[in-house]
Amino acid sequence: MFRPRLGSMGFVHGSMLGPRRLLRGIVVRLGASIALVTGGLVFVVLYLGFFAVRYAWYTNLAVVLSAAILVPVLLVAMWVLWGLGMSRSYLRGV
Repeated sequence: MFRPRLGSMGFVHGSMLGPRRLLRGIVVRLGASIALVTGGLVFVVLYLGFFAVRYAWYTNLAVVLSAAILVPVLLVAMWVLWGLGMSRSYLRGV
């Protein structure tokens, strides 16, 4: 099995997988994570504040639970795809 030679801070020697590329990916996804969580909370607060009165309690519960499930699913999908791409780059030495 191919094992790349690690340099300082765990990066592969002679590869493009350096701190700059790693940091750019983390910063973009961290910003998207913050925006997604904030957007989900704002949606729930605005929904409960303005629209919840028109519907039954079980409909409101379904909307809030759907938002509570959707946000973590999107976060996990985003970070897993990034992690898989980084691991492929790391193993290839790119």
